[in-house]
Amino acid sequence: MNIADNVYKLKATLSDGRTVDLTKAIQSMEWADQEGELAQRATIKLSQVYTSEGFLSELLALCTRLTINANNEDVFDGLLWEWEYTSANSKSFDITAYDNMIYMQKSKDNNFFSENQTTKTIVSSICQKWNIPLVYKWGSHKHKKTIYRSQTIANQIL
Repeated sequence: MNIADNVYKLKATLSDGRTVDLTKAIQSMEWADQEGELAQRATIKLSQVYTSEGFLSELLALCTRLTINANNEDVFDGLLWEWEYTSANSKSFDITAYDNMIYMQKSKDNNFFSENQTTKTIVSSICQKWNIPLVYKWGSHKHKKTIYRSQTIANQIL
């Protein structure tokens, strides 16, 4: 496979439901699963262009849904979590987006699981408590008494 033949697209779904193609504004873009984290992150540098609605950075509010498409397949779907630019006159600005797992990395909880609870039981219990859909396909073994005090949901599952 020649990576020069790959075709990437970036789309934003605004709060009013409109979709905006940001592909031509991309200066650089990367996305990956982060080591030790459940949430996938995308970091993107965009050209600061003027649109009919103002500067591009003003159009992209926090929590705007961003979708990265590679070769006609969606490879990232997440929320604009933070953006950084110095002024509207700047030629570019940086944005960071995370998939929905970011909420698990930012939310803390307390849990107690008695001895001999299985991995599947523990993970299922945490997900059920937070209304997180789960399809469990991994192995499961019994654990010692487990106590989580003010730990993120992501860390408890990991």
